[in-house]
Amino acid sequence: MKTREALETDYIGCMNPESQTASFLFNRNYWSVEHRKKAVLSAASRGVKPEILKELEWINAGVTPELDRSLELLRKGNSALVITGQQIGILGGPLMTFYKVLSAIKLARKLEQESGVAVRVLFWMQTEDHDLEEIFSWHIYGKGGEIATLQREISGKEQGRSAGEILNGEEFVKRLERFLAEHRLDNFLPLIEYYLTPEVTLADSYRRVLQGTFGNYGVLVFDPLSANVKAAYRDFIASSFLRSGAINRLLVKRTEELKEQGYAAQVVVREDSPLFFVAASDGRRERLRELPDGSLKGEFSEYSKEELFKILDKQPGRFTTSALIRPVFQDAIFPTAAYVAGPAELRYHAQLKSLYPFFHLEQPLVVPRNSLLLLEKRARRLWQRLGVQLDTLSGSEQEFINSYSGSAKNTGLEDIKNIENELDVQLDKLKDQLSNVDPVLIKDLEKTRRSLHVNLSKFRSRYERAVLYREGDLVSKFNELKNYAFPLSKPQERVIGFGYFLNRFGPEFISRLLEQVPEISDGESKVIELE
Repeated sequence: MKTREALETDYIGCMNPESQTASFLFNRNYWSVEHRKKAVLSAASRGVKPEILKELEWINAGVTPELDRSLELLRKGNSALVITGQQIGILGGPLMTFYKVLSAIKLARKLEQESGVAVRVLFWMQTEDHDLEEIFSWHIYGKGGEIATLQREISGKEQGRSAGEILNGEEFVKRLERFLAEHRLDNFLPLIEYYLTPEVTLADSYRRVLQGTFGNYGVLVFDPLSANVKAAYRDFIASSFLRSGAINRLLVKRTEELKEQGYAAQVVVREDSPLFFVAASDGRRERLRELPDGSLKGEFSEYSKEELFKILDKQPGRFTTSALIRPVFQDAIFPTAAYVAGPAELRYHAQLKSLYPFFHLEQPLVVPRNSLLLLEKRARRLWQRLGVQLDTLSGSEQEFINSYSGSAKNTGLEDIKNIENELDVQLDKLKDQLSNVDPVLIKDLEKTRRSLHVNLSKFRSRYERAVLYREGDLVSKFNELKNYAFPLSKPQERVIGFGYFLNRFGPEFISRLLEQVPEISDGESKVIELE
């Protein structure tokens, strides 16, 4: 079995319009210009339901002229979307969210230029997730480079609910304000009254951060948690339940195909479980399992299919997507030409290849997002001083010592040893000459030999101590840079909040990053040194 990263590596590595690997993984090959054009034209031929347009207008209209322009293009039709999305989080969440959006903007421009069709960007806020501990954590670089974390406590009644439904709350907003003040994130403080008021949900706060950051680029924001969205697609949800057995068999077969090629499954397929969650009467999400009699049982409730369809008719907002149906549901709603995906998403999009024709849909282009490492002033100096690569930083300090200073240390010791050997050779030659001149001098020569060797031995010891001191200093610098690049032992982009950098470098930071983000990821993290 290949590593989890192998699928991404193989897909990016092929970069071939005729690649069989790309064709095996996805229905469309991004590396083919023909496939890119077809994806855009196919998407542009589809419209958006009025109910969905109304939802988009409700949360995007009037925010910026570019957002209004994006809405107008969707109303008129004959336009396509590049979609990306992420689990919501405090003040926009971690850096990788914004790298997805930057990658989507670059991709939309490329597809529009190639096809001549208007292509805009839409961000799908994953408000349905209930991994609340992760969602309500915010990490920044604190004083001295340590990681400072703000964690919102989750009450008992909030546990298991979709994150988008949860209010910020007065206590959390006050804690956030103190946290920002303590860590001198002063530029954010005046914005809290708009971004994170106690009486609004985390979803609304997240949306406001995204619109404040990317509204001038026309990036639409969409919240799937709305009951109106689910009502507009009741038939899709009902079909997912009625045909869950056939859907899961397709997924199992596709997962086996991937495994045969050495690719591990990203999401475990539960053969007895439909791909939609249902909110119990107290709001907690529960995954259902189909019983032999056809009824469906969750952690808190049990339903007959008739009861479920009544809920779908009267309370469609209680249904939320799982990871394996979300992309298909998204592409049933929107004219998606391409989806910008993180590494894990690439893997489960590959699992979904056979579901698209099952729902009479075309799988869009699946495009890997860019990965970046941002270096502030001190981190930039360490980077330049050590001259390391990212793969070195991800290794151990002993590996670093061996690669960085081991060769220099060994070379120095070898030189001292060579001097000692050569010294003996030359002194032996001199000894032969002295025996013919004055044998008494031989005794003085041997005394000199011993003295020279003693001093060389002392010098060797001082050299070794100097190398050890240097190694200790280097190890300290290495660990400091490693903790910066891999805070909490994870890549920077998965941990550090984008708001931290936005606060430090201002709104123009977005345009600067956009200029430096590659048009398409090459599978490597691009290091950006910040002034």
